[in-house]
Amino acid sequence: MEPGSLRGSVINLTASTISATTITIPYIMAINGILGGMFWTVAGAGMTYYSSRLLIECSEITGKSGYEKLANAAFGKKWKKMVGVSQFITMLGFVVAYLTLVFLFLLTFFRV
Repeated sequence: MEPGSLRGSVINLTASTISATTITIPYIMAINGILGGMFWTVAGAGMTYYSSRLLIECSEITGKSGYEKLANAAFGKKWKKMVGVSQFITMLGFVVAYLTLVFLFLLTFFRV
């Protein structure tokens, strides 16, 4: 799979979305209740849809695919680097959250 390809971008976006959703949905429901949690989940889905449409439109206009290439085409090299750093920090956060959840589940499972 070629870096920045449509297939790679779809897989990356799907993995990021599923990762964030898996971690946050239970917390949203616990804090806001069922109705409030459903509201914020639908609101988040709407914002995700809107931002995805903007990314697709920007990609079609510039002919670029991938977050860093789009940032470079739209805003220049400085923002390309910022997007790369932002992606790294986001993925690092997901890894830390997953490791924390796995650790907590293992503690619960083995009742340590």
